[in-house]
Amino acid sequence: MRKSVNKMTKRMKLNNAGSALVSVIVVIALLTMIATTMLYITGMNYQMKQTDYLNKKSFYKAEEALDALNAVLVEDMSEAFEEAYTEVMVQYASLEDDTRQAAFNGAFLDFLYEEWRADKETAEAAGNTLKDVIVARVPAEYAKYFIDAQPGEEVLDIAIDRDNGKFIIRNIRVRYAENGYSSYICTDIALCVPEFDLTNSGSTNDAWEKPDPAAEPERKTVVLRDFIIYMNWSKY
Repeated sequence: MRKSVNKMTKRMKLNNAGSALVSVIVVIALLTMIATTMLYITGMNYQMKQTDYLNKKSFYKAEEALDALNAVLVEDMSEAFEEAYTEVMVQYASLEDDTRQAAFNGAFLDFLYEEWRADKETAEAAGNTLKDVIVARVPAEYAKYFIDAQPGEEVLDIAIDRDNGKFIIRNIRVRYAENGYSSYICTDIALCVPEFDLTNSGSTNDAWEKPDPAAEPERKTVVLRDFIIYMNWSKY
């Protein structure tokens, strides 16, 4: 009897040991699966963040090229502003408030258009395009980002929208590529006539007199960059 009890006790111990081993194996397997899943999710999350970072980097680099061009356009607007203002001041006394503003707007737009048209014609005479004019004017680090239109695409060109007071450079294209990621932007850039008060300070005298600087209201500073806008902007 005692021998039978001892045998049963040994079997129970063996069975308990086997169950514990199976439980340990199951727990280890579950932990391994959880760890593997977490590592996979972490890796995918890192890859997604890296992809997003590289996409954003390529986009911002492409935008930097447009910002570099905007700096050039601000210089053009400054020259156009000075030219138009000088032209209006020469004939200030003979102009009414409304025609004075119209004269300024027209002179501003004409200056920009003629300057760019002359550069375009010079480039074309040398077998180049308007893109080459831009490339020659922006810093060298951004010049390579500007590209020509592909067959079937609208080419880079200039235009005047007098009704809305805009000189427009159409179909500007930039592309930045690095490590297999790229951003391609196509846009029009409009140089708008700056808002600048050219009225005679509300004077109703028939004979124009030179305004007294001390009596004139303080004019706000004209920030030319604020009058550069993107139109028909698209990113690929």
